Amino acid sequence: VVTTTVKSPWYLLPYLDEMSSKEWLNVIGGIMVVTFLCPALSNYALFEIPLGLCLTLTSLGPVYSVPVVYFISRERTGWVGIFGAAMTFAGVVVLCLNS
Repeated sequence: VVTTTVKSPWYLLPYLDEMSSKEWLNVIGGIMVVTFLCPALSNYALFEIPLGLCLTLTSLGPVYSVPVVYFISRERTGWVGIFGAAMTFAGVVVLCLNS
């Protein structure tokens, strides 16, 4: 006997009975990290390290997201995405050289 469960689409909030307590704790932990901890640590870094280094670290998201997306989900990034990541890196280099 094969049983299938129909899950809600990814963009809808899950019902309470669709997720276990551990999954809900993971969601709450992720929300706390994204909405509180990440901005708090970023603002703290602005005062503790040189501005050029802080800008470099905060703007590297597009640069390392290209290979991470490929290795995790095997999704290929187009030339526009790669060009955007390269332009991000080049902009930070220009800012760092002028400061």
